[in-house]
Amino acid sequence: MLKNGYLIGIKRKLRIRTRVKKSLVTMTNGADKLSKPITVSLRNSYVKYFGKFYQKKILFIFGVQRSGTTALFHFLRKDKRIQTYNEFSELSVDGDEKLRLHPYPRLKKQFDRNLRPILLLKPLVESQNANRLLEEFPNSRGIWIYRNYKDVANSNLNKFGINNGIKNLTPLMNGDSSNWRSENVSDDIKEIVAKYFSSDMKPHDAAALFWYVRSSFYYSQGLNNSNRILLMRYESFVKEPYKKLSRVYQFLGEKIPETLKENDIHGRSIKKGEDINLSPEIETLCDGLYQKFEKEYSSKNNSF
Repeated sequence: MLKNGYLIGIKRKLRIRTRVKKSLVTMTNGADKLSKPITVSLRNSYVKYFGKFYQKKILFIFGVQRSGTTALFHFLRKDKRIQTYNEFSELSVDGDEKLRLHPYPRLKKQFDRNLRPILLLKPLVESQNANRLLEEFPNSRGIWIYRNYKDVANSNLNKFGINNGIKNLTPLMNGDSSNWRSENVSDDIKEIVAKYFSSDMKPHDAAALFWYVRSSFYYSQGLNNSNRILLMRYESFVKEPYKKLSRVYQFLGEKIPETLKENDIHGRSIKKGEDINLSPEIETLCDGLYQKFEKEYSSKNNSF
């Protein structure tokens, strides 16, 4: 009798959880049609009374700037179930660059107030804290997207200016621990940067070296051994976006919407930096790490 009652209670909770999730999604999709006071009131009521039955999913996009993170973000934001937060958002701290995330207790409150079943964040300047974010938010997962270092260096300087690589490495050389560029960088990586850095070094060498620093966090944090991190190869994504996105949704335990079949991405950016001239030492350094990514991606994702 007790066993049957227990099972009935479990089934009832599961039914409530399913109804609440569907109701939240319906409310979210129609929220724009409601006045702000009504939307806020409904949201607060649902969170207060049904939050214990419903836990939203959180997806972080990690990696190095100019690695295709925006293209992935652009595709995923087409899903109406997903609330997206770009690098500059209400989750960002007001500072010099307005890129750092709020303290985690405040983030948790902001997440709880959101009705969407899936939250998507692209906190690239927090990639050195990927492990901490996954620990703080147990219902979260992450994608680490990587791209050829020459293409990243070329794109970085084209986007942010010819001296951006040197600008990015300077806080690290100055030991500025308050700057995201030097936060959590290991002593081994600092020694490598110190060996090659100079204020008049070749711009593309500096940009490639910064790619090396940021990409190294994937391995230094042990993310390669985490089942909550999905490794994505930029070049494969732009060639077969729907297939790769299907793998992302499988990773999330969600069904991919048909709307994502629309393909507005191209692969013209692949190998755009193949002709840039790097110093042999920098190229050897970066290529060694890139080949490590390639080998891992091939072994883990031969069907992805």
